Amino acid sequence: MKIECNVPVLCAGEHGTRTLTISVEEAFRQYEVRLLLKSPRGLGYTSGPVTLTAGQGSYTLPAGVLDGRGTLFAQVTAENGEGQIARSEVYAFPVAGSLPCGTESPGESGLVTAASLDSRLRALETAVGGMAVDDTLSGSSENPVQNKAVKAALDGKQAALQFDTVPTPGSENMLQSGKIYNALALKADAGAVPTVPVISTDIGADAASDSKTASPKAVKTYVDGATSATTATGTFTPAFTERLSGTLNIKQIGNVVYVTGALYIDGTWADLTGNNLGTISGVAAPAVLEMIPVMSMDNSNNMHAGYVALFNDSGTLKLLSAANTGDRDILINGYYLV
Repeated sequence: MKIECNVPVLCAGEHGTRTLTISVEEAFRQYEVRLLLKSPRGLGYTSGPVTLTAGQGSYTLPAGVLDGRGTLFAQVTAENGEGQIARSEVYAFPVAGSLPCGTESPGESGLVTAASLDSRLRALETAVGGMAVDDTLSGSSENPVQNKAVKAALDGKQAALQFDTVPTPGSENMLQSGKIYNALALKADAGAVPTVPVISTDIGADAASDSKTASPKAVKTYVDGATSATTATGTFTPAFTERLSGTLNIKQIGNVVYVTGALYIDGTWADLTGNNLGTISGVAAPAVLEMIPVMSMDNSNNMHAGYVALFNDSGTLKLLSAANTGDRDILINGYYLV
């Protein structure tokens, strides 16, 4: 972009007849072009949008801008309509204080030296706010931003939106509503989670409970106690060895004594009814009188029911009755508690 004046030297105090011609390259003609002016005495002026025709436009200097001998600085900017400057150029024009307008040339005035031009250019940049350019994107800044900052921001974005198919820890991708619903549907509601039952440490004491759960230690203790129950083998000694024979198997497991076997009489059971058959030793005796059922057999092999009584007197067995007193053999198969 370029700015030209219609006279070689401007004169202090004149206005209205002096214009600046602005030329804009084709690449920036779609932008909004404005002028920023700094008078010889340091006052700032800002133009409205300059109308361009085929890339050319003119601007008539306003009253007061030529306020003394010195230099008029003009900055032309091309803005994109959002306050962002796409291109900017600064020009300096000498201003005479006594010569007739238009007769003094820049070389004759002696107004501008390299040092003073540099100084005044810097002053102009400060006066008009300079051209601050951000090196990162900002949501609030109105300054232009560096091309590389824009590229860096774009490089950090996905080329296309990525969707996870299942909830994934640490993922920054989006998740579809249906996937969230399906994941939640597999979970139990908080109210459906069962409460932890009360733990029992004594299975025997809590045997009647329907709400307690036995601990592994309680189960082991109970099983160990059950498997280590008292076991013993008893002996039956008949009271009538000359008339009574046979064998009884007597076994104690825990608090139960099992009595099985067969006895034979030389004669009939009527001869022994009401008498002690013998004694049991080696196992615990019953706490109370126990009745053990028996089956007796006659000479015709007919079976009859009867009982023998077990007294808590050194484990004495006594025949109380038999269904048929003429029977000769008796089968015993029962148990008692201790």
